[in-house]
Parts: sequence; structure tokens; C-alpha cells
Amino acid sequence: MGRRRFPSIVVVAVAGALVLGACGSGDSSSGPTTTPRSPVEKAQAKVDRATSDLEAADSAFKASSKAFCGDAKDVITVVDRYGQVLHRERVTVGEVDQAAVDLTSARKDAGGSADQALNDHAAVLEADASLKAAEGDLAAAQAVANGETTTTVVAESTTTTPLVATKTIDRVTTTEEALKAATEVITPDTTVVEAGVRLSSAAFAVEVSWLRLFADAGCLSDTDQEKAIAAVTDYTTALQQSLTTAGYYQGPIDGVYGASTVEAVEALQQAAQLPVTGLLDPATSRALDAAVAQKAGSAVAGVSARTAGIQGGLKALGYWDGPVDGKPSAALTTAVTQLQTDLGLEPTGIVDSATLDAIARTVADAKEPTTTTTEPATTETTVPATTTAPDTTTTPN
Repeated sequence: MGRRRFPSIVVVAVAGALVLGACGSGDSSSGPTTTPRSPVEKAQAKVDRATSDLEAADSAFKASSKAFCGDAKDVITVVDRYGQVLHRERVTVGEVDQAAVDLTSARKDAGGSADQALNDHAAVLEADASLKAAEGDLAAAQAVANGETTTTVVAESTTTTPLVATKTIDRVTTTEEALKAATEVITPDTTVVEAGVRLSSAAFAVEVSWLRLFADAGCLSDTDQEKAIAAVTDYTTALQQSLTTAGYYQGPIDGVYGASTVEAVEALQQAAQLPVTGLLDPATSRALDAAVAQKAGSAVAGVSARTAGIQGGLKALGYWDGPVDGKPSAALTTAVTQLQTDLGLEPTGIVDSATLDAIARTVADAKEPTTTTTEPATTETTVPATTTAPDTTTTPN
């Protein structure tokens, strides 16, 4: 009565332990044995792990890069909308403010995805270095196993390819700061027309810089980039013809938006008392039309010349089978919309500076890497940095 009873499950557990102990106390030769791995096998296992780590890091980087490209495209779309709002006849202050808020939000998202891409790229570089070191250890182990004279295996140095040139990032920073400054200098005494010109010019410069960043970050496929270069070349050719007619351009009509073309646009802006950016924003485009009309005697001359150039470019790319007569039409709008869709742009069907001239500043200069507006990629390594949006919101790098 006074003896304690143990649950049967405890008895079973103790019995099981005794059985296992008895099995383990016998001749060790009858049980399974583990053969130690050779140095070569250990080194190979290390290489395998490093290879797997690199593949995972590369996959993560591709995903974050894709996310950045999506966010960057959103920024371009929003800033383009911001610039277009300023040119509407019945635009309200509320619409302008909302456009600025949207741009700030899109810019913050792009900054976050850029930071993630930067971190993932660093992880790729680290994984790649680990793999090279593991491969060096494997080579050394194999040499010892083969009875060869061992030497210290030095992993090859990795040349880091910059994601985006620092100057491209600096251009984004500069243009965004200029847009913020343009907003701050507008006072109750500033006329609506003057405010519109200042803000739209600054917004257009931001759009151009982001388009360049979009292209430099590899967001355009090779096919899209080739199409973009061809389309912009024809557009720039027509622009150079108009600048020549207006008396601002004396260089070759070669379709390259290089230093001479930039200087001609700047001269036109100075004469028209517009912000001097070297970019053909809407206000500058209107000034060019007026200058061409004055020289050629027809208000349609400037528009017709550029439209003919666009038609020629579309025809060369297979988007236009009509006549190259400089006349706008519904069919031409459809062709332009299709081209914009294929290039990943907003399919507005409108051939204006917000579509083609912006691409000219970012893609066409690939044919002339040394210009005053587009610098070749340097050895500096960075990814899209976060900068200041039109308001006071700043996303840290």
C-alpha cells in the first residue's frame, strides 16, 4: 500500500534506454561507422554552399532591381503628370498641390527600393568573394591530394561594375533640389504664367534626369533601348532642323542631342527669357515654334518639321506606313501610342518633349558619350540615391 507506482510509460522508456545502451556496448565494429571526409571533399562542400549562397543573393538582387525599375517608372509618370498639370488652362492650386504630394510619395517608394537594391547588390559582391575564396581552397586541396607542390592560391580580384554612375545620381539630386527651390521662390506676387514656366521647366528637368537613371539602371531591355535610340535620333534630327531654321544651330544635323544641340536650345531659352536648362520643355518648344514661324513666315513650319521627322522615325521603325508630310493625324497618334507602349512609356499618343525629348537626353546620347549633358559611366559605384522631392520630405540614403 505504501509503495509508489510509476506510470507504465516511464517503465517502457527506461527499458528502451537500457536496450539501446546494451546495443551500444557491444563490439563497435558491428555498428555503422562514419568515414571522415577528405580535405578535398570538405573544400568541395564549401564551394557548393558558396555557390548556393551566390545564386540566392543574385536572385534577391534581381527582384529588388525589378522593384526599383517599377518605382522609378512611377516617379517618371508622376513628375510628367505634375508638369502637364501646370499647363492646363483651368488648373487649380489643389491639383498642383496633390501632384506634388503624389510625386513625394512616389519618390519615397523609389528611394526605399533603391536602398534595398543597394543592400542586395552588396550581398552579391560578398557572396561572390566567398565563392572565389572557396574555389581557391578547393584548388589547393586538390593539389595536395595529387601530390603536387602546394602554392598559395590567391582569389582573383573582382572588378565591381557600377550600378549607376555617380554623376547620374548627382544630376537627379540637382534637378530635384532645383524643383524644390523653384517652388519656394514663388510668392503671392508671382504671376501664374511665370510660376507655370518655372515649375514646369524644373519638373521637366527632373523627369529627364530620372529617365536617364531609368536607362542607366538597366530598366530598359536591349530591344527597347535600340528602338528608343532610333526614335529619338529621328526626333532630334527634326529638332536640329527647326533650330537651324530659327538661326540657333549651325552644327551637323546628325540626330545626336549633344553639346551643340544643347547650346542651341540654351541660346533659344536665353532669347525667350526662359529658364536656361538646355532641355526642350513645353515653354521652350513653343518659343521654338514662334522663332521658326518668324523665320519661315508660317506658324505651322516648326510643328510640321518636327512632325515630319517623327513620321520618318516611325516609318524606319515599322510603326508608320503613311506619307512623311508633316501633317498630324489620328493614324499618327495611334502609331505614337503604340511606340510609347512598346518603350514602356505612358501611352498618351502625344508627341511632345515629355515623351521624346526626355528620352533624347537619356538614351540617344549613348551614341555620343562625351557631351556636356551626358557623362560616361565612371568607376564609382552607387545605386539610385534618395534625394529631396518637391516638398521638404527627404529620404535618407
